[in-house]
Amino acid sequence: MIYNNLKYCRVLLLVIGLFLCAEGKADEKEYVVLVGKSVQSDQSWKKVVDRLVEIHQAQVVEYDEFASEALSRLKELLPRYVAIVEKPERISRQFVVDLNQMSRKVDEDIYCDFLWGIITGYDAEAALALVERGRESKEVRSAWCLRNDDFRDGKYFETMGLYDPKGVWYEKNGENDTVSRYTFKDQSAMSKRMLAWAEAAQPDLVVYQVEGVDNRMPLLQGTEKEEEIVLSREGKLWLGNRHLKLGGQYRVYFAQMSGGQTHATRESIPIAWLNDGDVTAFIGSTTFSFHGRGTWGTLKYWVTDAGRFTLAEAYFLNQQDMLWRLNEWKPELLHRSCQYSDDPVKMIGACYRAYNDFQKKEKENPEVVDKFGHWYERDIWVYYGDPLWDVRVKDLSHDQPYTISTRVKGEKCIVTIKISADYTWERLCGEFCASYDWMTSLHCAVGDLPICYFFPRRLKNPRVRSRQKIDWNITVNKDFLFIRDAYPEAGKTYQVVLDVDK
Repeated sequence: MIYNNLKYCRVLLLVIGLFLCAEGKADEKEYVVLVGKSVQSDQSWKKVVDRLVEIHQAQVVEYDEFASEALSRLKELLPRYVAIVEKPERISRQFVVDLNQMSRKVDEDIYCDFLWGIITGYDAEAALALVERGRESKEVRSAWCLRNDDFRDGKYFETMGLYDPKGVWYEKNGENDTVSRYTFKDQSAMSKRMLAWAEAAQPDLVVYQVEGVDNRMPLLQGTEKEEEIVLSREGKLWLGNRHLKLGGQYRVYFAQMSGGQTHATRESIPIAWLNDGDVTAFIGSTTFSFHGRGTWGTLKYWVTDAGRFTLAEAYFLNQQDMLWRLNEWKPELLHRSCQYSDDPVKMIGACYRAYNDFQKKEKENPEVVDKFGHWYERDIWVYYGDPLWDVRVKDLSHDQPYTISTRVKGEKCIVTIKISADYTWERLCGEFCASYDWMTSLHCAVGDLPICYFFPRRLKNPRVRSRQKIDWNITVNKDFLFIRDAYPEAGKTYQVVLDVDK
């Protein structure tokens, strides 16, 4: 009898123990949907939330005005992906700044703690369509580059149309690697050529370097003609009285300067592209941006290792790189917030004043432009779209300078890095340069990329093992790995050993 009672007690204690362990892990969620209470109470918008929950088996967390109100719950859930469902008129610049700052506060390190994207649209139907488009994997093979010359060689795309700010139009038709160059005496002829190309090619990617802050998208440098300026009307894209017909192809949109009357309203260029242009991921700023590190840094991570990262992963790694650099330059910048002007007309002046003030304090530092750019723009960048959308640049794995694989065994993670036989330092660090910065008459320096990796599964408390066979500058986090100051030899294989908790 005593034996049976003891046996019963042991079984009971085991069941209780397993229950408590399960309870301890029950709150951990891979994917969380943050939703404003006003959205959750709107039945048409609630369908968007319910669909995300169904697709991703997500946990819903509500907030009132700002996403940061959900921070304590996120600390319990520890999500890797967060979708924020919100109406466009509530997505102010402060909303995005608050979201960026909150994303770094889930744990104690300096880095962003989850990949996030805002799900929105001209109306609930458009937001739901955005969610559905994000379910289909996409490989980007064609691009329309406006007022930008970084992709003139057409290397990363089978089909390309590019308008150089100097007034030259480049085309690549996909049948061979030849890039044709065209000049036009008449701007109208240039405009007609590029629009005809865009509507025929239906590009997968739009890259646009905006000048100005007035929610207008001039296709040509300095144009004043309404028929050459893209506007938003009732959620659609218009060129004067002509509807810009670019629907039918799920695409990505990058805009360096998408700020200025393009937030907290349904009638904005970003919302129109999401609604009418089938844009499924949009990266831009919510206030005036001169440095463009959010755009060009993400592009560099995305295209340098073409096919390696999804767009959201490249965006995430670029955020981490900016934080790493700020910490190296001056750790106090990580905790110092920039003040922005609420008046769109005054934004450029506010940026100048902030830069001049920063320059006075940092005049002894030759990297003052990049330091200011990283600090000023750290919290103004926004990613619209599902952070789990699998969209990548055309696979160029045959041209990648290295491959990385990981193997977790017990309390050890072995990272294996194989250097290609024909690798070059330029390819390793990223050949794609940057955008021209009119404020300083310099190119925005994204800088050399590290050897980088996004772990397919999160690691628990990873640490670099003290004894390594290689003397490299290694940064590791639960989500990513950076290796800097590495000078590998072509054709060789290297290993990094990490200690991890079970």
